[in-house]
Amino acid sequence: MKTINKAILAIIGVALITGCSLESSPIDSLTNEFEAIKETNYQSSPLLLNEKYALEDMALLTNEEKIFDILLDWQSIKATQNQINVERLSLEENVQTMKNLATLFKDSGLTLATDEISWIRSQRNQLKEYREDIIETMGLVYAPIQELEGMYSLENIDLIATVFEQAADNLAIRLDVFTKVNAIISEVIIFLTSKVG
Repeated sequence: MKTINKAILAIIGVALITGCSLESSPIDSLTNEFEAIKETNYQSSPLLLNEKYALEDMALLTNEEKIFDILLDWQSIKATQNQINVERLSLEENVQTMKNLATLFKDSGLTLATDEISWIRSQRNQLKEYREDIIETMGLVYAPIQELEGMYSLENIDLIATVFEQAADNLAIRLDVFTKVNAIISEVIIFLTSKVG
């Protein structure tokens, strides 16, 4: 979250440095959920699990199939979190590069054409939308899993399966957003590089 905020602030900084006026209010800071997530004690199955069931099919599954489905979701959650961590590090580097290029742009006394200003604004607006997508998933990944503590039993297998599937889906949304934000920042870097060339 913090990295996406930095990216949004950096785009706004580029807009300000290059002479774009911004009509919107300053961006609120967000809670960095990623730093608050602590290591969990859950272990994934050593079995190779490769068939995922849809949540609506849960009523038709045996308890063993439900357990395997939960383990698949947990494997997916861990893998997706690792991918998010890689994207976040890349994003932090890209944001710093973009800031450096924006400073060089300003120090060089360069200006932007009207269409370029519009493009910068559209990138900023897209980042704000992505920020909202992340906000919508906050508290929907690890918190519900932690709330299951002490509830791991066959009686609660359907609830557990639902929580893990929804957590995996929400984390996939986050990965998608981080990937898209990184793509936008990369485009801005290419643009600024061509300007300060």
